[in-house]
Amino acid sequence: MLEFMCEDAVALGGFWSELLEFPLDDGASKDYAQFSPPEPQAKWLFVRSSPHGNSDRMVVALTSYDLDVDAERAVSLGATNDGRQESGGFEWVEMRDPEGNRFTFNAPPPS
Repeated sequence: MLEFMCEDAVALGGFWSELLEFPLDDGASKDYAQFSPPEPQAKWLFVRSSPHGNSDRMVVALTSYDLDVDAERAVSLGATNDGRQESGGFEWVEMRDPEGNRFTFNAPPPS
């Protein structure tokens, strides 16, 4: 998944949706929007960020079926583990590549 931090998720998501000709998924709002091209292409997620929130504007979000194993492997390759997070039933591990760029390992969405 490609994750973009933005001021207006439906506006930025709408731009990319129109440009790439994939409709926004149902439920798009100013806070959250996504579109899902056919597999194996990655989903595109747009999340409203606070003005004083994360300074990263784009994050690579990787699906993981074992957060601990994937995080440990990434660390062994030179990544930094910034900690496990949970919100609204979603669970992920915040990571940094060897140059400090943010990426995450995300557990599959709750059903």
